[in-house]
Amino acid sequence: MGLGCFRLGGRGFQGASVAVDPEGSVTPWLVYFWLIKVFFGFQRCHRVLRRWFDLSILSTSPSRWETVGGYFKALGWEGDYRRRLGDVLFRYGRATRSFFFGTPSRERRSRFLAGSSA
Repeated sequence: MGLGCFRLGGRGFQGASVAVDPEGSVTPWLVYFWLIKVFFGFQRCHRVLRRWFDLSILSTSPSRWETVGGYFKALGWEGDYRRRLGDVLFRYGRATRSFFFGTPSRERRSRFLAGSSA
């Protein structure tokens, strides 16, 4: 929804939040946060994903919306993507023993300790 709003000339955050549910609790900030998490998740997992998928269709667009949309297309997530998303997340997790999105707590702790002077 966000990519569609972006392609119509908007930034995508407000349009996507209203498209989900105009009376709901999805805010433009939440859509932005989702976009950032998904964008950086794909960037971090790119090397592993290209083993299984043809990622050559990805463009070097400066837009995060276009980049995420390119990943969705490359992974075949047009239409009913939920089942396919679960398949990719499971496959990635088994191959790397790591999370696709987010930072595992074991890595957060080491970053925190590395930055402290204690």
